[in-house]
Amino acid sequence: MRNQTCMTPDPEDEQLDRLIKKFAEQQRKAQKNPPVYPFPVPSPTLPSGGGTLCADGTWSTASGRGTCSWHGGTAD
Repeated sequence: MRNQTCMTPDPEDEQLDRLIKKFAEQQRKAQKNPPVYPFPVPSPTLPSGGGTLCADGTWSTASGRGTCSWHGGTAD
C-alpha cells in the first residue's frame, strides 16, 4: 500500500513489483526455450537386464499385466 500521507512508494509494493517482473521474465524465457523430454524410441536390440518387446518396437522392463499397454501391447 502507498502511504497516503506523503505518497512515497511502500517498500513492500516495490519488492512485489520486482518479483512480478522477475517471474514474468522467467515465463517468457521458458516459452522461448521449452524443456525437451525424452520419449521412447524403437530399438532393434534387447536392453541390458532383459525386457519385453512392445508392438511399436520399444522395450519395457516390466513383465506383468499391463506391460506395453501404452505401446500397442506386446509384440507377438
